[in-house]
Amino acid sequence: MSKRDTDDIFEPGVTDEQREAAEKMLGGLSFGTFVEQRSLEGEFRAGLLIPLDGSGPIEVAVSPEVDEDIKERVVLCRQALQAMPKVQLVLERAGRKLKIVGRLSNSVPGRRAEDRQHNPPIQVARFYERGV
Repeated sequence: MSKRDTDDIFEPGVTDEQREAAEKMLGGLSFGTFVEQRSLEGEFRAGLLIPLDGSGPIEVAVSPEVDEDIKERVVLCRQALQAMPKVQLVLERAGRKLKIVGRLSNSVPGRRAEDRQHNPPIQVARFYERGV
């Protein structure tokens, strides 16, 4: 069993003030929906998945890289996601737009209580940067 399979502790590591500010920016949605550690350092960021087949953008929350060798990120979404062999991920970082082309795995319902409280449950997928 890998460390990823066994570590599933919700540990946002933020102050109450930061949590309140984040929930305000999320329009009153639960901060717990968008922040998961899953042994990661840093928080999930709002982003867009833009399928390169011409379909519309999808709002997501994206982790920092969880594995630098394979350039993998965790993607959270409010809807089920089908695998996409070619998709662009758009993030804002330090006031600049970051655009990364890669592929996306099928999503699965999140395992956390916070994920399951939503109807439908929050979906979790994996994004891999192109070229790896």
